[in-house]
Order: sequence, then C-alpha cells, then structure tokens
Amino acid sequence: MRRPPALAPHVRRHLGHTLRAFYPADPAEPVGERIEALLIRLGKIG
Repeated sequence: MRRPPALAPHVRRHLGHTLRAFYPADPAEPVGERIEALLIRLGKIG
C-alpha cells in the first residue's frame, strides 16, 4: 500500500496554527483519539 504524498511545509504550518487556535493548550475535555493522533503526528512532522 502506497503512502499518501506528504503535505507541503506551509500546509502543515497552517494546519498546526489552526488546530492550536481551535483547541486550547489544556483542554477541559479529552480530545478524541483521531485528533490526538493527528496532533502527535503534526508535532513530529513540524
């Protein structure tokens, strides 16, 4: 199975900024598993 193409750096930055603005640093409620996995992945990539 082929991996999807990587996102361009400016797209990753934009996604990271948008997610940080939308989700507080210390959420009152736990985030879903998919969002948590995405945040972890963005932290490793960006």
